[in-house]
Amino acid sequence: MGGYTIHLYKSVPILIIPYPYLFKNIDLSDEIKDAEAADILVIGDKMGKSLHRFIPRSIKKLSVNLKSPLKYYNWAREHEGLHRTLFKLKSLKNIPPVIIYLGSNSEFYEKKLNARDHKIISTNFLRYKNPKISTSIMALPFLSKYLYQTPKFQIISQNITQDKSEYSSIYKQVQIKLTYQIFEHELEELLETVKVKETNLITLTSPIKLDLPPNKTCDNAKTDTLLKLQKDIEKFINKGDFKIAFNRAKELSLVSTGNAKSFYLLGIAAKSLGKFKEAKSALQKAHAYDCLPKRSNIIFNNIIRKYVKKHGIILIDFSKIVQHNFGKDYVFIDNFYPQEIFYENVLKQIDQSIQKILDI
Repeated sequence: MGGYTIHLYKSVPILIIPYPYLFKNIDLSDEIKDAEAADILVIGDKMGKSLHRFIPRSIKKLSVNLKSPLKYYNWAREHEGLHRTLFKLKSLKNIPPVIIYLGSNSEFYEKKLNARDHKIISTNFLRYKNPKISTSIMALPFLSKYLYQTPKFQIISQNITQDKSEYSSIYKQVQIKLTYQIFEHELEELLETVKVKETNLITLTSPIKLDLPPNKTCDNAKTDTLLKLQKDIEKFINKGDFKIAFNRAKELSLVSTGNAKSFYLLGIAAKSLGKFKEAKSALQKAHAYDCLPKRSNIIFNNIIRKYVKKHGIILIDFSKIVQHNFGKDYVFIDNFYPQEIFYENVLKQIDQSIQKILDI
């Protein structure tokens, strides 16, 4: 027993929050200097990176009456999940007074958990949510070695590598559910970190092109009957018989819970009839049920809305701004990026928030 205790103490990492991944051999030295020198720091993934086309204009305008221009650094990176963003932010000794977060599109890009350990991971987070256990671990961090179970940790290293593994639908559904759960904890830690370091965070939801088809329907949500009915509905859509397609798709959606394609067909038919409220609801479900998600969706945006409200953080609802124009053909320039007019709308709100924060 004593030998096992010693082995456990030496081999198992200390964790306050039981994330199923570990960071190793990551060198941020070339970036930290620029990040710490900034007055305004942008973090996130490709969507955060896209702000670089616009924010320098804001910096120039906001700096007009200042002795020296505001310093700005965009630290958002392609394919960067919140786990990496949080790690980077926690590596800073000096935190910029304004941080802008726009992400959640890359949470499934890199493997950061082993879904076969789902019971261990879920149990650990339940223990973390127990006030007595979490308080004990915060007071004496080494207790985490004994109070948490040990999963097979995923190693997060310098380079971001896409997870190209093929998974069964059951495995993927477990992975997706855990990814949402982990994202919640990462986001809350991000918000707590900002509060502790006494800086200011501006958070944006991610705009979503709703009428994109889901990448995959989970196998356990399919039946031969459903597939046949979906093909029939597709024929009506292709012929322009949207009313028939809509009525059949609506009936089908009632008996095909969890089937991404059924909701996609309903959404497309509803959109074609100008039933935009029903179309948005159906297409949001299609994205949420996607068995091979590759972008953000309503679940991530709702998590952001929930925790930002809880912590009293500034929220700019980029997604809501864009979806207000749902049904118009010009909204997106591709599968990810909205037209410049929507960025301009968001930048006005960012400028106002920065002015208020910095009192300029």
